Amino acid sequence: MAGAHAPAGIFRGVPARPAATLAAMDVEIHRIPLTPAEIATPADDARATALMAGVNDLAQEWFLEAFGHDDFLDPVEVVRAQYADQRYTRRAVWIALPRGTDPVSFAPSLALGRAAIHLSLEDNTHLVEADVIVRRAHRKQGIGTALATMIAQELRGSGRTTIGAWTPHPAVPADHPDALAAKTGVGVIDRADPAAAWLLRRGFELEQAERYSVLRIPEDRASWLETVAGLRREAARRAGTDYELLRWSGITPEAWRERMAELHRRMSVDAPSAGFDYREESWDAERVVHRDEQMLETGHTNAFAAIRHVPSGHLVAYTELRWLTTKPHVVYQEDTLVHGEHRGHRLGMLVKAANLEHLFALNPHAARIHTWNAEENRFMLDINEALGFRAAAVEGAWQKVVDPL
Repeated sequence: MAGAHAPAGIFRGVPARPAATLAAMDVEIHRIPLTPAEIATPADDARATALMAGVNDLAQEWFLEAFGHDDFLDPVEVVRAQYADQRYTRRAVWIALPRGTDPVSFAPSLALGRAAIHLSLEDNTHLVEADVIVRRAHRKQGIGTALATMIAQELRGSGRTTIGAWTPHPAVPADHPDALAAKTGVGVIDRADPAAAWLLRRGFELEQAERYSVLRIPEDRASWLETVAGLRREAARRAGTDYELLRWSGITPEAWRERMAELHRRMSVDAPSAGFDYREESWDAERVVHRDEQMLETGHTNAFAAIRHVPSGHLVAYTELRWLTTKPHVVYQEDTLVHGEHRGHRLGMLVKAANLEHLFALNPHAARIHTWNAEENRFMLDINEALGFRAAAVEGAWQKVVDPL
């Protein structure tokens, strides 16, 4: 089961599995130490490493099932570093193991399931982002419910009122017999898919369908790059001389940090989010730098492109490509934004095409680029399709509103 979110205790109207059944499952759930305060001794560190290795083993099986590849699997040390950073987001992770399993010496393949939560600390303090995955061979045995109960206990008294879940699904046609349309009216998933069925039983609603797409770099890279260059040149012609292209990698230059904080803030509410109760994020120059530093500290780097509006001197568009330095063939398309006051000048195509050229100047090993876009965002989908991205799956954005936890 992929990406189920939120605990049984907050699924109003859905009975939890009886305690006697859970006790008979012969399962123990361990909270994984994440922060320096929780990892005070070498024994704590060894336990955290072993438990996160179990999480990674689960994740690899899940990625192969959901996507047919494990491009998204990061090394244990990278995952630990990502979870350890809790400056802007509080995180917690649990793992389910067979009862009596030594949490240090166990084989990672023994891991039965994992739960995780992310709680924003600076903004969106009403929101819980949570997920539960259970190993395929052990589903429908109450493990997911047991993990969800741990989340419920963690959230007690938090006051959170919105639970978010994101789950990947195979693409199905609109006339599929079990098609479930997103509330936007654009995009469908199979309601019988295990993750969808799990969430529907617990009262979640499918707010939005996102298209997951992949750009597989053609063997004739030179010819493809010339096509990209042509798209960039045409977009630059349409944009005119009022717009200047900028590129960088790593830490955002000091001159642009305040403006990038403003663009990140706008991105948090300008990106299509349907009826999902996602509110404006709080950004400043310090948070921009922290984001960049965390990227570098977790072994990643990036290709960044932005567009400056020459008359005002302000940045008005940006896009980012990011990859793990030890895994350079796998690249992620991160946020792309064109400021609302500057749309209609082909700046989206200009900045994205230019950044693809920037990518290959920095990382000639790039082979696959992964991206996600709201199905209703036809403007961005048109750009991606012109650049060579092709649909690979659908990501469901689920929501449930509850009384304060």
